[in-house]
Amino acid sequence: MVAFLKRLFRLTPQAVPPLLVRLRTPTGFAEGPVELEATWHPSGKTSTWTTQAAQGLCIVPWRGGNRLELVLGYASRKARLALSHEDAFDGAQEVWLGNEEPTHQSL
Repeated sequence: MVAFLKRLFRLTPQAVPPLLVRLRTPTGFAEGPVELEATWHPSGKTSTWTTQAAQGLCIVPWRGGNRLELVLGYASRKARLALSHEDAFDGAQEVWLGNEEPTHQSL
């Protein structure tokens, strides 16, 4: 999958591929609009946007730094994902929006 994204976005060896996040709910994959709020560290750059999830899959650009904090909002639920640069590109990151505790952290 990462090789496909590199070809799709024509990434050079120095470029970093986007992060793939698969958002799950108790009834299946998230479908439709997902609100994202990202903070890249150590720069502290933040960005907020809405994207469309298809089979729960969201693409998040990695805009530098060594750590990313991401808040995902879907259907009045939120989840938090925190990743280091080393852990971010091992396939799609699974994030669950459960009934009880709607947060997920991976550090």
